[in-house]
Amino acid sequence: MFRNISILLIEDDEVEIEHIKRSFQKGFFNVALTCINSAVEALNFLRDPNNRNPLVSSFIILLDMNLPRMKGSEFLQILRQDSALKISTVFVLTGSVNEHDVQAAYNAGVAGYILKDKVGEDCRALIDLLKCYLLVSSPFNDYLFLEGNSPSA
Repeated sequence: MFRNISILLIEDDEVEIEHIKRSFQKGFFNVALTCINSAVEALNFLRDPNNRNPLVSSFIILLDMNLPRMKGSEFLQILRQDSALKISTVFVLTGSVNEHDVQAAYNAGVAGYILKDKVGEDCRALIDLLKCYLLVSSPFNDYLFLEGNSPSA
């Protein structure tokens, strides 16, 4: 059995947020989803230890590239310069096919660049990708399972 997985969704489109929330509710693992509408607010949230309560020590950030006030590429640059946050696992989840955005994301060490229109109506491709990533990636694979329920146990 899976533990809860914490995901920070940085997205400014309320329709997209609701779509992703519903999709995760239908998924096969428990997700504690925290949604923030801007990159500036997300940085403030991540830097404030009082706000990190909803996030466990191992969490994933889903980041849109086209955000108000601060673009996703700038957020990534600042995140990677912050000693406490630079190891954060980030997947870009965006509608941007701009080559500059793709290059900037991978240069900033994202785990993946996912186009919203490719994840499917129920975000099944996104959910499957995240499940696979969590199962094989440290530190997540040791955290994922409740005591005695890991595949290696």
